[in-house]
Amino acid sequence: MSISKTASVVIILPPQSVSFFFVLICCLVLLAAFVSYPDVVRGRAKLVALNAPKLVTAKTEGSLVQLLVHNEQQVVKGAHLAYLHSTAQHRQVIGLLQWLQALIHVGGKHSDALLRKGPPQQFSNLGELQPQYQEFGLVLAETVQLLASGYYTQKRAALYKDLAFLKELQQNTGQQRGISEQDYNLQQITFDAKTSLFKDKVIAPLELNEERSRLLAKESGLRQLQAQEVNSAFSLASKQKELLELDKLTADQRLKFSAALLRL
Repeated sequence: MSISKTASVVIILPPQSVSFFFVLICCLVLLAAFVSYPDVVRGRAKLVALNAPKLVTAKTEGSLVQLLVHNEQQVVKGAHLAYLHSTAQHRQVIGLLQWLQALIHVGGKHSDALLRKGPPQQFSNLGELQPQYQEFGLVLAETVQLLASGYYTQKRAALYKDLAFLKELQQNTGQQRGISEQDYNLQQITFDAKTSLFKDKVIAPLELNEERSRLLAKESGLRQLQAQEVNSAFSLASKQKELLELDKLTADQRLKFSAALLRL
């Protein structure tokens, strides 16, 4: 007959050990009867929403005169929420802001069309912004007169035409100088031959002087062509310098307008 290991341990234990374990179990049962665990555990928790309400803070102080949205309405970034009390007409300020944002968004040469059209309305009731807008208006009028009117564009186009004409003239002068140099060299060979014949007393001094006159005439024509080349190069450099100055003046005016735009 086989006996399990646990049963054999219990059989082997003396009676005192069995009594000790019995008393221990009874104590645990009594202790469990007096000690109770709560059914509700109290604590602190913080609930965070995915789209929590945002606090809207005005950049300037003033009383609220008109609310443009209602409660729980969905709004987007940049939407107008309310009007604060101001000496300016709110719609004129918004119209000015939209026009300035269009100028900034377009920027560069493409803004000339907007400048040529001018402001969409007369901004005469801007309140505290009126002095700054008047200073901006002076720069705007100057910019429109110089840039948007097409004066710089037309002058630049005329300068490019002058440059093309001068380059062509310089090329033609160079070709003529090359032909004149060949003619001069041939005349020099003829003169050298006549000089040799004169030394041999084959021709008269008058004939040699006539040949020398022809050579001097060829040399004079060649020097005139060289002078024309120098003048063409100088005129070409002057036009290029004038074009650079025009571009610099245009860039300076655009920077001046951009600075006035940002100050406003």
